[in-house]
Amino acid sequence: MARLTPQPWRTMTQALELRDPAAFAEMPRTIINSTRALAVRPPETRSRWLEGDRVWSLDAPHDLMLTHPIEVAELLLRIV
Repeated sequence: MARLTPQPWRTMTQALELRDPAAFAEMPRTIINSTRALAVRPPETRSRWLEGDRVWSLDAPHDLMLTHPIEVAELLLRIV
């Protein structure tokens, strides 16, 4: 945790520009859900977090990459 740095503010304010939206739509979509965060999402948006080519869940808080780094890394390695 000593290596954590603040989130750059522009990641919140700068729009993402997709040069080829059709190509982006064809990319496989992987979702790693925090079961605790998913449980408190509004029901009308929850399905969006369950639709992907690969969907995995970890019983972890929202910052699961900090609290469960090994489990997250193992899932990410399954993608490649």
